[in-house]
Amino acid sequence: MSQIVFDQFYSATIETAVMVAVSALLALLIGLPLAVLLVLTGPGGILESPRFNRVLGTVDGLKRFITIQENPYHGLNFCQGTVSEMLADPGKEIYDVIRYFGTRKKIFNVHFRNIRGHRNDFIEVYPDEGDVDMVKAVRVYQEVEYPYLLMPDHVPQAANDPDGLQSFAFSYGYIRGLIQSLEG
Repeated sequence: MSQIVFDQFYSATIETAVMVAVSALLALLIGLPLAVLLVLTGPGGILESPRFNRVLGTVDGLKRFITIQENPYHGLNFCQGTVSEMLADPGKEIYDVIRYFGTRKKIFNVHFRNIRGHRNDFIEVYPDEGDVDMVKAVRVYQEVEYPYLLMPDHVPQAANDPDGLQSFAFSYGYIRGLIQSLEG
């Protein structure tokens, strides 16, 4: 290896190490106190404060989040299940939420899962079992011209499938079937 290549490699390695160290220090100095504060102010915390703790725990909070930095690269990993868990009637409300963020091109990835119930009283279920009409939901994603992935982020546990492999396979197959039904 020539001396010039070695010097460049050495310089780049030092710059990378410094960048990683500074990032780690900032994460420690800012992230750790913030994490402690979020735990303390969370539901059941000793300083419980829903207003402080729920910035991203409500649809309004998500709306505020996407306006922090107007940029085509600033948006959401949109967990449809989590957003449904925020709603009083997810079977009716989720479609307008998808439209709101989808028409603004703020959905970059979708965790496509379903729940039965509503805010503060729900269980996660397989995609074909919940209160959200997943056929309608996938049509709304098509309506807003969402171009990226629909995927399960996690699946319900089944006694005969401890690693969740069959449950994931079912969920991926269900999603693929919905997409194929839209393709005609």
